[in-house]
Amino acid sequence: MIRHLAIALLAVATLARCSPAESRTATATPPATASTATGPVRPDPARGEALFRQFVPEARYACVTCHLPNSTQALLGPGLLGVGDGVSPCDPQQDLEDYLQQSILEPDACLTLGFSARLMPAVYAEVYSEQDVDDLVAWMLTLRQRNEAGQ
Repeated sequence: MIRHLAIALLAVATLARCSPAESRTATATPPATASTATGPVRPDPARGEALFRQFVPEARYACVTCHLPNSTQALLGPGLLGVGDGVSPCDPQQDLEDYLQQSILEPDACLTLGFSARLMPAVYAEVYSEQDVDDLVAWMLTLRQRNEAGQ
């Protein structure tokens, strides 16, 4: 009897992970900033940080699993401290916001030196809305190196 119960529970757990892709966004995604009828929603860095720390089932990780936000040291991916001060490693003339968006949506398009292709899950273009990406980029732009005075 216990063996049958264990098999049934395993089957239910397996089927739960194979649910249809009717909802491509993570269930715990923080709500977008309220929009006004007069224009687009402004990027929200606080929401971007929440998304960065949130588990994404389609990727099987949270961004923070692989990227340290408060260090330049690599974990599995590059450390992000100072990314807000940086430039595209592939095209220094590319707008930093465009580069960061591209890094999320097309992770193999421009690789950071020392990191190989197909390391970062390539699911975020399907998982994140445009607002999600804008919020993540707005948060990453706040990750600047402190100056020598500690500011």
